[in-house]
Amino acid sequence: MRMYRCRLKVLTPMVIGEVRSARGYYTAYEAIPGHTIGGAVNRALFGKSYPPQGNAAKMFIASTAYPVFDNRESFPAHPFYYECKVCDNLIFSTLEKESLLQAIKGGLKDVKDKLVALECDRHHPLKSLHPRPLVHDSAFIKKDRLSVQPFISVGMNRHTASSQYGLLYEYTAIEPGQEYWFTLASTGNIDISEEFEVRIGRGSSRGLGRGLVKVVRKDEGFSFTQHSASEITLYALSPVPLRFLSKPINLKECAARYGLSGVDGSLEILVVEDQLMVFGKVKTMSAGWSFGSPISRNRITCVSAGSVLVCRWREKSSDPLRSMEALRYFGMPLVLDSDPVDGFCMLHTFDGEPIREVR
Repeated sequence: MRMYRCRLKVLTPMVIGEVRSARGYYTAYEAIPGHTIGGAVNRALFGKSYPPQGNAAKMFIASTAYPVFDNRESFPAHPFYYECKVCDNLIFSTLEKESLLQAIKGGLKDVKDKLVALECDRHHPLKSLHPRPLVHDSAFIKKDRLSVQPFISVGMNRHTASSQYGLLYEYTAIEPGQEYWFTLASTGNIDISEEFEVRIGRGSSRGLGRGLVKVVRKDEGFSFTQHSASEITLYALSPVPLRFLSKPINLKECAARYGLSGVDGSLEILVVEDQLMVFGKVKTMSAGWSFGSPISRNRITCVSAGSVLVCRWREKSSDPLRSMEALRYFGMPLVLDSDPVDGFCMLHTFDGEPIREVR
C-alpha cells in the first residue's frame, strides 16, 4: 500500500453544493466527498487513462476532504460531542471519560446514562456537534464557518455567443484560500508529484474550481490495538451507506476491488437489545456522476461521517492489522447500477477518544 496525507488549497471559487435548485447550487459542502476529490485527483494525474478498465490498482483512492483552519486539520464530530448553548466555548466529549464498549456491556440504559448528555454542570441545555468539523489544538474547539461567497453565473447562447435571457444561475462557492486535508491510497507502484493542480466542481471550463494539491507526508498507517478483541469500535471518516449496516462488511470485496492481498474477513454490526450499535445521523447525499456522463447517480442514504459503529468479527481476518488499514484508507466500494463508487465506508479503529487517535 502507498498512503499519502495531502492538502488542497482552493485557488478560484469552487462550486460544490449540497442542495440543487432550478437556479443553482446552495449550501457548499463543509467537506468534499471522497468520490469527488478522488475523481479530480485521478483525472489530473492520469488524464485520458482514467478511469482504468477493470484495474482499480492503477488509480488513487481518496478520503473525504475536511477543512483546515489556521493550519489545523478538522475532523467530523462524533455523536458524543456537545456544546453548551449558554456557556461560551464549553465543548466536551463524554467519550473522554467513559468507554463505549464498557457502557454497551451494561445495556442501552448504561449507554444513555453515561454517554448521552442533556445539560452541562450548570444545568444549561446542550446541543450535539455531530457531524460538524472540529479542530484540535491544546483542546478541542469549534471551528469557524467555512469561507463561502455568493456567485452569479449568466447562461450563454451557443448560437449568438451572447448571454441568454432568463438564464441566470446563483451558487454558493467556497472562497479562494480555503484549505482541505485528505488521504490518497493506492496498491500500485504509482509515483506522485509533490504538487499538482486539480479542477473540482462546476464551471471548471470558465476557470472555477481550480485547486492546488500538495503532498504533506507519506502516511505510515496506524497502530491497531484491538487484535484479540471480539468487538471493535470504529469511527467513520466518511459517510457509511446503510447497505453496509444491514449486512456483514465483507473485506474481501475491498481486496477484490483494489487489488489488496492479505485483506479478508468480515465484520457485522453488534446488536444490543434488538438495536444496531450505530451512533450517528442519517442523511441522504449525492453519489456524484458517472465518469463522462451528464446524468447524476441516484442519491443514497448514509450515516454521516463522524458516526461511531460497534462491530464484531463474523469471520476473523488472517491479518487484522492489514485488513483494518485497508478499511481505513480504501474503504468499501459502493456499486450503483454496476458502477463502482469509491470513498465510502472508511472506518478507523479507536479505544478511547477517536478524534485524538485518528490524528
